[in-house]
Amino acid sequence: MDEASEHASFYDSSKPWGELTEIGVLNYFKGSPFYSTRSNNEKLRVNEGPEALKKMMGAEYVVDTALSSPPQLWVIRYQWRADASQVSLLKLFYMIHGVVYPSPTPLLLVESRLSKASHHLHRAFDSTRRAFDLARRAGADDAEELPPVSNGNGMGFLPPPLLPLLPPPAR
Repeated sequence: MDEASEHASFYDSSKPWGELTEIGVLNYFKGSPFYSTRSNNEKLRVNEGPEALKKMMGAEYVVDTALSSPPQLWVIRYQWRADASQVSLLKLFYMIHGVVYPSPTPLLLVESRLSKASHHLHRAFDSTRRAFDLARRAGADDAEELPPVSNGNGMGFLPPPLLPLLPPPAR
């Protein structure tokens, strides 16, 4: 799946989603760009039922009833079946109020968390720099004389006192 489709979603306004069953969710999912026509589900277009999937090897879509909360949330597993009892998860999709989304990859989660942390660190350093600039203009010589700095939430705080980088020389 390319990066563009990781941020995509699917909604079909012509189909009612509010009263879907497991089979209906998979039929709804077939209309999404995430559905692979090379899956075992596609090979079983005749209604043999979900038990027939367990006899086939290959990629398949299955509604995860343990993680789903019908009718608002449905979780769809895209998995590889090696035999009747052994499956490996390839991708998860979830459908909330009729909109299908791919689950984020671990890379996207890490990127998002790092981006948020970077943003907050940048704001903190910028706030501290502005406080030191104000203190220099006011003639303060050390951190004890710095004015309070706002953290953006209306809560003021003082920056920590400047500590020497090296310990004092031993006497």
